[in-house]
Amino acid sequence: MLAGELISNIIPTLKTSDTVQKALERMSEFKLYHLPIVNEAQFLGLVAEDELIEIRDQATPIGSLSLSILNPFVFENAHIYDVVRLFNQLQLSLVPVLDMNKNYLGVVSIHNLLAYTADMYALKEPGGILF
Repeated sequence: MLAGELISNIIPTLKTSDTVQKALERMSEFKLYHLPIVNEAQFLGLVAEDELIEIRDQATPIGSLSLSILNPFVFENAHIYDVVRLFNQLQLSLVPVLDMNKNYLGVVSIHNLLAYTADMYALKEPGGILF
């Protein structure tokens, strides 16, 4: 399984012109701790909820803040184990997927990854698992 096959298109991106309030509302709605910032097709990085919560004026555009933007990503042809490694190492709630020209394609969310894992190991079916 490759990262490009698990892309979720329902998770919205943020623009540098979006406000802190909008970012926090989207994170809450999708139950995520990170969201990608994308202008046009260019991936700029991930913004974390922890940092946004501390901003007093929530009407401030994200682009005008000095945040520590994370820049993890995988290419669309990366193996799913590379995605799992990033989730684990950086404690992410989603991993951006880029094409070979570094254009943003979408994200693999932790929710998608868990659903894929459950399907792959037939965990939805009753019965035992033999090792």
